[in-house]
Amino acid sequence: MSSNTTPPDFHNAFPTNTMSRDHYKEDPDMLERTRTGSLTLTPEMFERLYLSPKNGSSNGYRKIWGNPTPLGLVGFLLALMPLSCTQMGWRGAGAATVLVGPFISLGGMAMIISGLLEFFLGATFPFVVFITFGGFYLSFATILLPDNGIAASYANAATATDVFNKGNQTVPYLTGLAFYLVWWAVVDFTYLVVSLRTNMCFFGIFLGVFLDLCALSSSYLYLAEGNVEMYERLEKMAGGCGFVTCIIGFYLLWSLMLDTLDFPFSLPIGDLSGLIKGRSMREKMKADMA
Repeated sequence: MSSNTTPPDFHNAFPTNTMSRDHYKEDPDMLERTRTGSLTLTPEMFERLYLSPKNGSSNGYRKIWGNPTPLGLVGFLLALMPLSCTQMGWRGAGAATVLVGPFISLGGMAMIISGLLEFFLGATFPFVVFITFGGFYLSFATILLPDNGIAASYANAATATDVFNKGNQTVPYLTGLAFYLVWWAVVDFTYLVVSLRTNMCFFGIFLGVFLDLCALSSSYLYLAEGNVEMYERLEKMAGGCGFVTCIIGFYLLWSLMLDTLDFPFSLPIGDLSGLIKGRSMREKMKADMA
C-alpha cells in the first residue's frame, strides 16, 4: 500500500445494512479489521484477553464469539465494591440486604453466563472461577433475603421478615456462616496459587479476596463469642481488602477493554506466565535436548 493512502475511517469499520460489499472491496484494510477471525493472537495477547496461558489446542469458537472475560469481571466488581463500601460503613452504610439485587443479577447471573461462555471457548480456569464465584454470590443473596427464612429458622419464629435480625445474631447462624467462608477461603487460596501462571492483576485479586474472606469469617466467629468490638474491626478490615481488590480489578478491566478495542496503548498487567514453566513446555525442552 502506498504511503499516501487515506487511513480507514474506524467509525465505519463495522458492517451495517446500509454499507455495500463494494465498500469493503475499495478498502481492504477495513475488511481485515472487520473480520475478527483473521486476527492472529500472540501468546502474550491471548493471555491478556483471556486471563489464562494459551494452550496448544485450537478453538474455532474464538474466531466467531466475543471475549466473555470482561463481563465476568464487571459482574464481580459491581457486586464486591458496594459490599466493601458497606462493610467499611461509608456514609452510614450498614446491612448488605440492599445489595441482594446486584448479588443475583451481576455477581451471580453475569458471572455464570461469562463462565459458561469461557467453557465453550476452552478456557478452563476462568470457567471454574466465574462459575464458582457466581454461585457464591447467589448463595450469599439467598442467605440475606429475609423472606427465605434462613435466619428466622435460628430464632424459631413463624415470620422470617420480623425476626431476621434476631436470627442472624445467634451463635449457630454465625458459626455456620463463618465456616462457609473459611472453606471458601481455601478454594480461593487454590485459585491464588495457580494464578501464578497468569498475571499480577489476577494474582492480586485472588490475594485480596483471600484476605477478605479470612477477615470476614473471623469477624463472624468473634461476633458469635459476643466480642462486638473485634467483629467491627475485622468487618472494616474485610471491606478494606475488598476495596483494594476492586481497584486492581478495575485496572484489569481497563486493560482488557483497551486491548479489545485495539487502542494504540495498553496497560501492563504483570505477565507471570514465564515465572513457572508449564509441564508441556518442560517436556518439550527435555525432548529437544534428547
